[in-house]
Amino acid sequence: KLLAFGAFPDPGNLPDWVEYHHSPSGASLRALYNRMSLFVSASWEEGWGLTPCEALLCGCPIVVSDNGGHQEFALAEKTALLFPVKDIPAMVSAICRVLADPALRQQLATQGEEYVRRLTWARATANLIKVFEDGYEQ
Repeated sequence: KLLAFGAFPDPGNLPDWVEYHHSPSGASLRALYNRMSLFVSASWEEGWGLTPCEALLCGCPIVVSDNGGHQEFALAEKTALLFPVKDIPAMVSAICRVLADPALRQQLATQGEEYVRRLTWARATANLIKVFEDGYEQ
């Protein structure tokens, strides 16, 4: 079964094996993440990958495209499996790899959750203050 969600209404032509949720509430979204064996994000560009981070916080391993926004938290083979943007065969291979290897799935979930839990406002603010105090060097 494929669980999917988004801001757009259900198009009405999805296969029976797709369960689509339109604009789920926070509680419903957490419940969806907790039902997933893995979360996939295949976006071509990303400013910040909020949904993969949310999935990690729920203990769900991720497979994501190797784009700028995902690179902030998706560390190859540590917190996520990455695939080149628009490379469908590589995406499928990564998905199959995670689903076939329970130890890898658990490792990615554990390390991913630990990593994103460190991404706090307090830490970000401290880093920004340090930049202001020390100056910015390119």
